[in-house]
Amino acid sequence: MEAELTLADFPSPNQLWQRYRAFKGLADEVEPVVVQDYFSDSSNRAPRYYQQIAVNRAAEATARNEGNNRHLLVMATGTGKTYVAFQIIYRLWKSGLKKRILFLADRTALIDQTVRGDFRHFKEAMTVIKHKQIDTAYNIYLALYQGLSDNHHDDAYRQFSPEFFDLAPGFLEACIKASRGNTNRKRVEEEFFLNYQVISRRSKNSVSSSRRSIRAGRVSGLLS
Repeated sequence: MEAELTLADFPSPNQLWQRYRAFKGLADEVEPVVVQDYFSDSSNRAPRYYQQIAVNRAAEATARNEGNNRHLLVMATGTGKTYVAFQIIYRLWKSGLKKRILFLADRTALIDQTVRGDFRHFKEAMTVIKHKQIDTAYNIYLALYQGLSDNHHDDAYRQFSPEFFDLAPGFLEACIKASRGNTNRKRVEEEFFLNYQVISRRSKNSVSSSRRSIRAGRVSGLLS
């Protein structure tokens, strides 16, 4: 249905926002996450359009508690997966929805790269868990799967309660099959109930196995 409007009849910004909320079905508790800006600094770097889609869908799905808050984000190699993960964490943290976040990876090089890269903007709010030394005074924690669990009775993850972290994204650079059979990873996932898995789309088989795991109930909600 089309209609002509005079300039005076055009909806105000608030009216447009209310229409958008109604269209998207955004409840009051979701609004703080949706209106939270992306991180930006003097470099003026901003997410590309497909990164915005990934960040927005992930943040909104988390705010709505969709899929028991387990989601799979599939992105191709070189599309900025770490940057997307950073923006998701930043918006959920700054909006106040998530206060303690655990970022997991499967390789030391990926943790080091993340700390020196986008995550450096978390500054004193961030720490890297090393040598099983736990300090609960931080908001953003980075760790290796095997750093939290090495199959010994004194596993580092046991120092946290299952409810300690509000968000636990897992970042698997190589793809899901790279960690298949990884007992350490499975034990940590079971303990903290991972919210996200971020993987590379390196082959049709990796995507197919990811989707099979969704249908099997391991992860619900595909964001790609």
